[in-house]
Amino acid sequence: MKWGHKSHFNFIVNGRIEEMLNKKTFLNFINNRCVVIMEGYYEWNEKKEPFSFRPIGADHFLVAALYTDQK
Repeated sequence: MKWGHKSHFNFIVNGRIEEMLNKKTFLNFINNRCVVIMEGYYEWNEKKEPFSFRPIGADHFLVAALYTDQK
């Protein structure tokens, strides 16, 4: 599987549940739910400096996700 979703307007790698229930972009696969196992993830600040987020007291996160079989 590939990370992200290419819409008509942009490439989406994350979204809020409030947006997903109301935007046409997500309607075709809102019922295609899965869990992604992650050891951590990065966020960047305004200076483009990465910050690593890792679980405390565990070796992975379980993150809710959507998938599509579109190529």
